[in-house]
Amino acid sequence: MSQKNFIFLSNATGGIESFQINLINFLNENKFNTILIDKNKKIINKLKYKKFHKFYHCNVLMEFIRSIKILIKIKKQQNKDEFIFVISNTTIFSLYFILIKLLFKNTQILHFFHSHIYNINLIQLSAGFISSFFSIFSNKNIFVSNFTQNWWNNYFPLLRLGNQKVIKNFIKLPNRIYKNNYNKLNIGFIGRLEKEKGIEKFLKISKEINKTKINFYIFGNGSLKINKKKFKNLKIYSWSKKEIIYKKINVLFVTSKIENCPFTVIEAKAYGVPTITISQGGIGEIIKNYKDGIIINNKSSVKEIEKKFFFILKNYRFFEKNCLKNSKEFQLSNYKRKFLDVI
Repeated sequence: MSQKNFIFLSNATGGIESFQINLINFLNENKFNTILIDKNKKIINKLKYKKFHKFYHCNVLMEFIRSIKILIKIKKQQNKDEFIFVISNTTIFSLYFILIKLLFKNTQILHFFHSHIYNINLIQLSAGFISSFFSIFSNKNIFVSNFTQNWWNNYFPLLRLGNQKVIKNFIKLPNRIYKNNYNKLNIGFIGRLEKEKGIEKFLKISKEINKTKINFYIFGNGSLKINKKKFKNLKIYSWSKKEIIYKKINVLFVTSKIENCPFTVIEAKAYGVPTITISQGGIGEIIKNYKDGIIINNKSSVKEIEKKFFFILKNYRFFEKNCLKNSKEFQLSNYKRKFLDVI
């Protein structure tokens, strides 16, 4: 009887990295073998079940020949096994689709779409078009939100001819929930300090809202350098463990222009932390408006946003209770059934 081996071709960062770590741990927990080819060695420190996992250090975008050699080696070592490729990057998918089909006869390819294209240029459009054509022949094209699915289908209609499914991101619910502070708001930004993530908007709002019951926190790294002296109520940290972040903040504030299915919102809910957002996109598929968070029009004034902050503060226990209840929708047991159905 052949053994199923999941091969991840990746140069993942951010949410895609979190997705891969969660999925690899989930697969290993269920005794599936996984193989990760990635440029980031630090990922292996976050994997729990080393017995069922192999890691190859390689930049699959820049070291194409070396990647081929690794794939040939895998094929020879596990010749009779079944291979399932998991690819979450359209450029990588475009580069390797034909090669995978030539090398591995008994194989499936799962193409995950975690986001839309942020910076539309000739390279991105070319990769999008090529991947949309190859996606017709992949076993399953999986989107993390209805918004993501609609965006890709609208811009690259060839995708409609492929086999599609929407499966939202998932998390393992935390073992311990910290009691949140009900007397003030510690409002957090979690993510890369880049323009596309709305960090400049977050800073602008934190500077203009100067109330004793509201503090602002930033967790993340990026190209933007922040002068802390210009802000009276702002604290800045590097990346930290989830337990530390959600112990410090009791509201997540998402200020990016568009989000697809952000892990931060799902994780915040699991810790009883409501989200306030001005983002468009798939985030409305995670938040139940005025129950476990608030979705604000991105053209709202700072004064209007401030009113929503104090509305959360006044009704905090109500939002917290709904967060804990609704986070169960995104727990591992629900994902297990949906994912195993597609393989």
